[in-house]
Amino acid sequence: MDSRSIAIFYRIASFENALQEFDTTVDAQIEAHIAYFEQAWRASNHDGDIPSGFCFEAYLQVQQAYRLCQIRVGPGHGYRCVVMLLDRSSAAYWVYAFKKTRNRQPKDMARACEIAERLWDHLEEN
Repeated sequence: MDSRSIAIFYRIASFENALQEFDTTVDAQIEAHIAYFEQAWRASNHDGDIPSGFCFEAYLQVQQAYRLCQIRVGPGHGYRCVVMLLDRSSAAYWVYAFKKTRNRQPKDMARACEIAERLWDHLEEN
């Protein structure tokens, strides 16, 4: 069985804390988009099967046994959620969320990378 079809998505504290920063209407739309993405991921065979509206994008600088990707969510798809997809595992972790502004938010992207690295180190220890 393909690991995508049995994927389990976990939410870590940094992700939950980021969601709490948004107002309730924004949070509700983000939650709906996340649920839809998780269904789409489980139904997909490869990244090209993900609906284009998510603008699924991998962070290329990751050099561990996972992929770090972002999707567009929320009102006007003006928010980003970052998910850590483990290689050779069905586990996936929502690590961070942020509001997209005019630039690509390099600080937020760097923050997501830092969180993922710490999570990876923790997972490797256990």
